[in-house]
Amino acid sequence: MKKTIFRTLALMLMLLLALSAFVACGEKQDPNEPMDLSSLKLSRYIKLGDYTSLPFELEVKRVTDADVERAIEEFKAGLSSYEEYGEPVSRVTEDYDYLSISYVGRVDGEVVDTAPPESPQYLLLVDGNGYYDWINAALRGICVGDTVFAEGQLAEQEGYGEYAGKTIVYEIKLQAILGHYTFVEMTDEVVEEKTGYASVEEYRAALYTLLDEARKEAALATIYQKIWDTAVENAKVRKYPRHQVEYYYNAFYGNYAYIAYQKNLPVEMVLAQHGLDEKGIRDMAEQSTREELFYYAFVQENGLEVTDEEYAARVGGIATGQGVSVEVLEAEHGKEDIRDSMLFDEAIVFLANIVDVNYIYVD
Repeated sequence: MKKTIFRTLALMLMLLLALSAFVACGEKQDPNEPMDLSSLKLSRYIKLGDYTSLPFELEVKRVTDADVERAIEEFKAGLSSYEEYGEPVSRVTEDYDYLSISYVGRVDGEVVDTAPPESPQYLLLVDGNGYYDWINAALRGICVGDTVFAEGQLAEQEGYGEYAGKTIVYEIKLQAILGHYTFVEMTDEVVEEKTGYASVEEYRAALYTLLDEARKEAALATIYQKIWDTAVENAKVRKYPRHQVEYYYNAFYGNYAYIAYQKNLPVEMVLAQHGLDEKGIRDMAEQSTREELFYYAFVQENGLEVTDEEYAARVGGIATGQGVSVEVLEAEHGKEDIRDSMLFDEAIVFLANIVDVNYIYVD
């Protein structure tokens, strides 16, 4: 009888040793470290769904003639150049001069608006600059140091209070001509040089498509995460890599355990406060593993990568966005994690651009 028991225990021990040897060659590793899922044969774990046929609807504002004209005006503004005057100038003012002025505004002799010389106002001398046209008219053709009077009616609008609609007289002194904007005429030659389109009209016609594409891209960016989440759920997990699930489970559970320790409460109570139990944490761990499996499988299937050149071109922008140097960013996160973050961004945009999106135009 005893020999049978010992024989059974010996067999069990041999099986356990064999199993531990198998796991050591497979998934076993430091329980505090995640697996490198990218190195696995992912087809054993997950089957990607047909992510190219995911249906999504997006509303996009229709491009109007006014939108195109606004874009044309912005293009014209982009052709301007500004010359800042380092020294005082003696010529008279002209349109597109940038001026510094001081003034006193009076209604029925009462001072109601001032900009003293020590705190002047600045304006671009051109109609539509936010000042009354009759003020702009008084400032044309004068020299630095000149004082002019401009008289006109205040608008009937909120903000003027009891002075709304009344006549005001401004005593204005030109403090300085600070600089001048020069605008290039928008000709066919200029348009071809700046845009590649052969003429102003060809560029104007193309703007309808260009603006439409820009609006679609902006709208699509609002549902990047929704598209990604749907594709993840569409995939079929054949089995979960046990170590990775346990890694996420321990990480999530440890977070709540630490909160419980700080509050001197049972872990179960803290979990309940967050609407969780141990099964809920395991579900979260499996979902995180599912997302990671999908990510690496998707990247591999579509041959996506971030080259050394792309990394070098983009890492500076990421560092600047976080207000640190590249060296500090890489020291804090490591180059591989930063590269992986870039690759995820590339993957999610790649997916969004191949799904079936139905754009609905609205006015």
